[in-house]
Amino acid sequence: MKTSEGFVKLYREAFDLLKDSRPAFLLLLLIGFRAKRIDPTYSVHKLKVNEAFLGDYGIIGLTRSEYRTAIEKLEKDGLVKFQATPKGTIATLINTALLDINAESDDRAPLNSHLLAIEQPTFDQEIATLSPSEKPSKLSIESQDQPPSEKPTDRHQIAFRPPSDSQLIANKPPLTKKEEKEEEKRAAAASSRTVYKCLDGLDFSDQEKLSLMCYSEHRVAHAAEFVRRKQNVDSPIGLMMWVCQQPSLPELPRESRKNVTPQQKLAWEYNQFLINNGYAAQAKQNEEKIPNDRMVILEHGQPMPITLNNPLQILQEDFRKSKEEILKSQRIVRGLKGDKL
Repeated sequence: MKTSEGFVKLYREAFDLLKDSRPAFLLLLLIGFRAKRIDPTYSVHKLKVNEAFLGDYGIIGLTRSEYRTAIEKLEKDGLVKFQATPKGTIATLINTALLDINAESDDRAPLNSHLLAIEQPTFDQEIATLSPSEKPSKLSIESQDQPPSEKPTDRHQIAFRPPSDSQLIANKPPLTKKEEKEEEKRAAAASSRTVYKCLDGLDFSDQEKLSLMCYSEHRVAHAAEFVRRKQNVDSPIGLMMWVCQQPSLPELPRESRKNVTPQQKLAWEYNQFLINNGYAAQAKQNEEKIPNDRMVILEHGQPMPITLNNPLQILQEDFRKSKEEILKSQRIVRGLKGDKL
């Protein structure tokens, strides 16, 4: 996909996200188009590389409810990190499993010109590999009558160049048992770096981790979180394989929390308000959602799903507006009943 400032690379695995959540897919594209490829010299919103400023989700045809759902989905899948500010939201791309904006960094691969410079032989190497002539040259005949030079010529220096690395390795003594173990540890560490980062910390063998590399990083990360929340699983690797093989990724199990966060406490207070004002059925549904940092509030008389991962100030404002609308609608209903009497 080309933009006015370059291009973004969209992988085929992104189709899974489109099937699972269209709003999340559209929001990810918007972030990819707007995210900075390099650290800008000046930014009004103080953005850094991989960061984009959001404030007009309507440009991609999303409602406020769909926008919140998309944020929750992208955060849960480990693709984007969101930070609320007074002027809007800053989104940071933290995973290139589905979308790559070609962000520039210091650890870039060498350019083609560099590779050509490395592969082409030097002048000395060309001299060293020249095939011998069948007939002696005039210069070699003349040199036989002259005394040897005290200083070595360039050809002598080429002939007596220091041994290569491979020759030095061949002459090294065999490794001791301790050195062999250290080499095995280094090799294992290098092998572990080739697997997905989301597998770090899981009690899997290197072979089990490599067996998951046939799936996209997005699917493996979802499966790892699924196993972590499930707990007490007989075969974690088997469960992860099952999750990765599903056509549509299964919903994550509910995560039990021992300590209630300030956002959850605020949500429980709002839920009690719903019970006290005749919305017991809605409050009952929220009892299962709040421990997972999700719930549904009433906005303009319609249920709207939200996430509790937002700052307290944003949640307080949402709850305040919802309460005012509920109380206002009840006053209108009571007024209509009074007019009929």
